[in-house]
Amino acid sequence: MPGSSAPIGPTVTADGVNFSVFSQRATGMDLLLFDGPADDAPSRVLPLDRATNRTGGYWHVSVPGIRAGQLYAYRARGPRDHHR
Repeated sequence: MPGSSAPIGPTVTADGVNFSVFSQRATGMDLLLFDGPADDAPSRVLPLDRATNRTGGYWHVSVPGIRAGQLYAYRARGPRDHHR
């Protein structure tokens, strides 16, 4: 589901959680969902589509069926330029 760019961060909704993060330079973004804090790998990887999950520099997705306390991370793709 596309989700909403606002508000930024995770927002619990009646159906699940909406995630939104700002990254103007990212060319791709994945939402990683973990079952536990000691997990080495995510239980689910949700690739965000640039056409439907991005508004301006905000990447967003609505994930039905999850609740407050879900462990998550983002994986951004794009050019690296440590000097800028």
